[in-house]
Amino acid sequence: MQVQMTDTEWIDNFQQRITEDLEVKLNTQWARFNCLIEIGDWNYLLKVNDGDIKLIADPNTEEPWDFAVRGSGDAWQRYTSGDTDPEYRDPLVMMMQGGMSVTGEIKSHLVMEGNYQKLYANLQPLYVILSKIRTTKEVA
Repeated sequence: MQVQMTDTEWIDNFQQRITEDLEVKLNTQWARFNCLIEIGDWNYLLKVNDGDIKLIADPNTEEPWDFAVRGSGDAWQRYTSGDTDPEYRDPLVMMMQGGMSVTGEIKSHLVMEGNYQKLYANLQPLYVILSKIRTTKEVA
């Protein structure tokens, strides 16, 4: 049986993997942001501070975040399982196709929640980290 993204074992493995990944280190070395990641009913806080990365499961409501990336459990499942459907191969494509969204005040095809300037300033490091979720083989 494969580990689910909501299991503490997966969280620990993913935390270790992105901390040791050279591509992630290179892309996050100057980045500073807190991103709320919603996977269905589960919330995680991705804290990036000059290459130091922490993934916190079920953060309390007092934890500040700069922007959020939200997706249904099914969308994340299809993304992490290696679904060959083009709209589930890439996190940015998923945001534009409706499988996931960055939501908030601006009502448009790609909607933002939180500080959109900080999101765009950190889009590359965020993208690299989200891309690593798909290549984590333990995820079902």
